[in-house]
Amino acid sequence: MRVFPAFYIVPMDFSTVSLNALKIAYDIANRTGRSIYVLHVAKNQHDKTLAELKMEGLVDDLTQKNKERTITKVIVGDIYDDLAKAGSLIHGSMIFMGTHGATGIQKIFGSHAEKVVQNSHVPVFISQKKSSESEFDTIVMPFSFSKESIQVLRFASELAKEFDSTIHLVGYQDGDAHLDKQVKVNQLVARRYLTEQNIKHEIVVLPKKNSYEKELLEFAKKIDADLIAATYYREGILPTPNSFIQGMIENKYNIPLLTINADEVMVHSSTLGFITV
Repeated sequence: MRVFPAFYIVPMDFSTVSLNALKIAYDIANRTGRSIYVLHVAKNQHDKTLAELKMEGLVDDLTQKNKERTITKVIVGDIYDDLAKAGSLIHGSMIFMGTHGATGIQKIFGSHAEKVVQNSHVPVFISQKKSSESEFDTIVMPFSFSKESIQVLRFASELAKEFDSTIHLVGYQDGDAHLDKQVKVNQLVARRYLTEQNIKHEIVVLPKKNSYEKELLEFAKKIDADLIAATYYREGILPTPNSFIQGMIENKYNIPLLTINADEVMVHSSTLGFITV
């Protein structure tokens, strides 16, 4: 059973980063046959009127093929709450959004993109300000001792099928025998799933000379990764809660991120539960 949704949601603020995210969404939708729901959330009625004019211009610039697969909506509300609601109303949607990364005080409270992930129970594809990559030959997927860390595998696998990608499974180990054993269990589960799906994959062991996050990004850069697929969950893949995904969102190599809030998925959809042994 395929997990790609009927609609891809693209939050639009008409910036370069959101337009890049829209381009990626269309490129993937043209492969999967899905439609695009472009959503702008305005702060007030005056902003809504201006945004509606911009949205008309955006649609006018689309190809006829993309116009036919596009729905646009401008509302007044809160971007985080209303994106989550849109994900609920449009069953099984994936959100595509661009981010400038986190700067200044946002590093303390989390970037806008991370807040969207926190509120979403559908997958979120986050592209950096300089990225407009639409080919995903090489996908890097970090995972740890927690079973939640492999939740994103199903969605990464669907992209891999469309692009004939290779998924590089990169495990996290910290020297604790019990936890390292669980890492190996998750590795076996992930490998079995990928083998059953006929998806090319590799197992990677990092040298552990630096932090896991730093080594992971250096590895992704070395193999010219097109995408990082990592699960967002309360405890995080590393001991510091949530900092790992934040680091992936704002990574200096501008590698796009596919992530999903494991807790929200389990609350809202039993069909998207954990891959289990």
